[in-house]
Amino acid sequence: MDTPCSLVFIHSPSKEYRKEKKVSVFVDNKESIFSIPEDKIVEVTENVDLSVLFICSSSAKFYMDGLDMLPESQVESDNLGDVYLPSSPTEQILFANGEQNGYTYYPLIPGFYQVKVEIEDKLYYTLLRVKPKQVTEEQWETMRKEIEDTLQGLAQDLVRKNLNLTSEEDVPIPITYMRQWLLLRNEKSRLLNAIEEIQKAPRYQIVKDYEIVPDALAKHIGEETIKFRSQHPDKKDVIKEAKSVISYNLPENRWMLHIVQTLATTTQTLYQFLLSYEDVLNREMKELRRWGKKAEGRIRIKEKVWNQIQEMKRDANQFRSAWSRWLHAPWVQNFSKTSLQEIPMAISADSRYRILYQIYRDLKKDNTSVTLDPIYTYHWKRTDYLYEIWGFIQVIRVFLSEEMGFSATKGWLFDITDVENGITVPELRKGSYVELTDGTLRVRVIYEEELPSSAEDTGIENPLYTSSHHRLPDCRIDVYDEHGHIGSLLLDFKYRPLSSIWNKQLIKTSKQTKTMKQLDAYTTACRSPWFLKGRAMSRILNRFRPVAEVWPIFPYKVDKERRRDVDEYFVRPMDLTPGKENHHFKKHILEAIEEMKMIVQDITK
Repeated sequence: MDTPCSLVFIHSPSKEYRKEKKVSVFVDNKESIFSIPEDKIVEVTENVDLSVLFICSSSAKFYMDGLDMLPESQVESDNLGDVYLPSSPTEQILFANGEQNGYTYYPLIPGFYQVKVEIEDKLYYTLLRVKPKQVTEEQWETMRKEIEDTLQGLAQDLVRKNLNLTSEEDVPIPITYMRQWLLLRNEKSRLLNAIEEIQKAPRYQIVKDYEIVPDALAKHIGEETIKFRSQHPDKKDVIKEAKSVISYNLPENRWMLHIVQTLATTTQTLYQFLLSYEDVLNREMKELRRWGKKAEGRIRIKEKVWNQIQEMKRDANQFRSAWSRWLHAPWVQNFSKTSLQEIPMAISADSRYRILYQIYRDLKKDNTSVTLDPIYTYHWKRTDYLYEIWGFIQVIRVFLSEEMGFSATKGWLFDITDVENGITVPELRKGSYVELTDGTLRVRVIYEEELPSSAEDTGIENPLYTSSHHRLPDCRIDVYDEHGHIGSLLLDFKYRPLSSIWNKQLIKTSKQTKTMKQLDAYTTACRSPWFLKGRAMSRILNRFRPVAEVWPIFPYKVDKERRRDVDEYFVRPMDLTPGKENHHFKKHILEAIEEMKMIVQDITK
């Protein structure tokens, strides 16, 4: 349809390569918005300065996701509280690198954005597409998914650690099932005793019931008796007599029926999963045994899981039998079908009922969920931050891999102990760390911790200092053996092409960039009073650097093999790309640590 106004997005508005992109297609309903041809959708690039020029009638309004992140002085709100930009002959900033007029602007997340224009009560729609700068859109999505999937996996490991279970990567029992089993197992004795006691002696009350008996046998004449005779004068030889009976049809017992049915369903679902996965494990172990000794390690892992499943099955079977006996008890069969009301006081008053209700309530909470700190919502808006977080997690994953053989002992996510009440992954703040060990070496992986400027401010857990003003590496890997610090790797995650990160031909020329100076300073200006402390004389140790290598980490879009050698400046440009296998990354970290160990051996000799 005809363009109802002038809407122009401006790339790099203050640069000589300024580029204006005018919207040429609008539709008049939301349903048609995704039928707009791709070549007609305006495309912009993330993290590039962006403005919009919206010229229309005086009452026109421009709406788009993300406008609520702009300074309040720049936008207006309608009567529903939705933020919009009014028509204006002046360009409005949507994103600018660095502060502008005291404000920090947040870039738009890669993806499609719905644009709405309101002109005199008529609505028009179009799309804006924000493309990632250094990675493809698929790789951008991969980063987010890998972060979330990895954190889910690490959270499951935390649950197993708190249960004293195996924490191998190959244990795919979902966290929901693990939590259900934990709750039931911890209360197993009390639960089974309570359900048995209720089955034997449920709560009841004495109520009146009426039955037709021969007139000669009647003992009590009451109101119902008289009423029956008046309604049935022809039945002179029988009478309706009141009788006291025991009734189990109480609110608390109807609630127990609902609770036990829920527990039975939960336990049956858990049991069916265990049966299914047991079958998968048996087939996998059978296949692995064909490989003989080569697969012994993998078989041991799967045997641990198999043994764990047997324990869980035994518990599940005990509970299934207990629920079944209760549900088939004669006194349970005649409950009325009335809907459940609020929890009766009797449940709290009777300890047997209270135990089952507490377990039911805890299972219904389903609290062992993994959520991210809300601050991550903002990190997703910056692909360079997203790349940093993703890269840091890749480092942790490398050390936790089977080839490296490390396990996390403390720090960041791994300090969480209350897994039953849910896990909220804390923000990856500056100075966050994860400590890992393989039984021989200890490794600390630290995120954005500032290096001190003097030896006096160092410590065994913070062994480096620097004489440079470049003192904030994105990631530092400190490696220790049983005697102390044996070296460090410094990693910087650069969401840029390698050509703009490191060119050793320019490092000693006037054309070197700030990034090149930074990387060079990490190797030449970092020192440590703790490095190989006490292992040799100072004149010998001075020949070695505490920072073994510096790695600028960058996404590599080209589907082509590249060299990853360390150069004479001890800089090793390292590609790390979302959606790729990245086996080389693990290989070179392992080699760097082996090199540190060899230096220690040489000095010891």
